[in-house]
Amino acid sequence: MTGLQGNIEIQSEINQRIATKQLFAVIYADLDNFKAYNDVYGFASGDRAIKLTADIIVDNVHNYGNQGDFIGHVGGDDFIIVSTPNKAEAIVKGVIEDFDTKTKALYCEEDLRRGYIVTSNRQGQVMKFPLISISFAIVTNEVRELISHIQISEIAAELKKKAKSMPGSSYVKDRRKF
Repeated sequence: MTGLQGNIEIQSEINQRIATKQLFAVIYADLDNFKAYNDVYGFASGDRAIKLTADIIVDNVHNYGNQGDFIGHVGGDDFIIVSTPNKAEAIVKGVIEDFDTKTKALYCEEDLRRGYIVTSNRQGQVMKFPLISISFAIVTNEVRELISHIQISEIAAELKKKAKSMPGSSYVKDRRKF
């Protein structure tokens, strides 16, 4: 649907950068409140949201990244960018700005005015869900050695959890030295 590389290519790209000892940043992107959006607006609208997100990511990597940067679609509402540490935050900030502006077109006026949608959660309780936002985790090898895509995924999962706990679109960069 997005035309982006998948999981095999993502792992290969990360492993290649590790093997050649390049300085790199792996940026994981995940949509927040996407399930609720999909439930209210339907799968076709959900697919439009995923495609719009992919287009925004591609545009911002081209605008703020390097020529050889990699963009992948893990699946669902998860994306990967592999860039360099000096470009990562500019890419993420550009995506957030565009995403928060352009995704407004995915909603009806009433939901936009309210600032949330109403649907049932997984337990069947009617709840208010914020509009979709995007969370990023940035993992780099600038201050510590990274040895596998699995290690990077584990670090990113931890950071993404932290980013998702913040309201709205946000990012967390790993700054630990070990």
